Amino acid sequence: MCILVRMTTQEFYKALEEAMLADETITGDENLEDVGLWDSLARLNFQALVDLHFGTSVDAVKLKTVTKVSELTDFVRPYLQDSAE
Repeated sequence: MCILVRMTTQEFYKALEEAMLADETITGDENLEDVGLWDSLARLNFQALVDLHFGTSVDAVKLKTVTKVSELTDFVRPYLQDSAE
């Protein structure tokens, strides 16, 4: 497993805003439908973000069931700089 970029949770939220074309600032408590388009393209963008920044992949089947930003954060929590190790 190769971590390409070590980022904080806030940096992850900022990258997620860009990947999702979010209209608002993401803080982690939002429902995905409330912050931007959460469709198949957004899921692909998220998968690309995780691959590019963390060098890992996300299970597409699990990703389809996600409804909250906090659930997306759970996928990458082990790779976040400010995460408890």
